[in-house]
Amino acid sequence: MRKKKEIIEYLDEAFDKVWLMRTHYCDNPEIEENRIKEIDKILNKYSDIPKDGYSEWDCGFYNGVLGTLRWILDEHEEKRFLDT
Repeated sequence: MRKKKEIIEYLDEAFDKVWLMRTHYCDNPEIEENRIKEIDKILNKYSDIPKDGYSEWDCGFYNGVLGTLRWILDEHEEKRFLDT
């Protein structure tokens, strides 16, 4: 059985990877500067991020992981709320 700390760490990893998949350029220079900093943090934190981006399978996998772990940790009262 996994410990809650380990589950939360993997949830955080899935969140970071889903955020990376979904992030887009912003015309606001301040927001864009912070977005680039966050991208660099994530790229330095995880060594398994593909250089050419995530496949559709990867996107589905990490969205599923994120929704499932949120459900397991009971972060949302409604069981069907798997918004990622």
